[in-house]
Amino acid sequence: MTEIDFYELLEVERTADDKVIKSSYRRLAMIHHPDKNPGCC
Repeated sequence: MTEIDFYELLEVERTADDKVIKSSYRRLAMIHHPDKNPGCC
């Protein structure tokens, strides 16, 4: 089983603080949200 690098997944630096991580998570969640992408999945 491979390890998931969550910093790479969220596209943030390893030194990122909580605010940057939360912002990146929310940005990616909106991009991949099914209501925002009706043709996907």
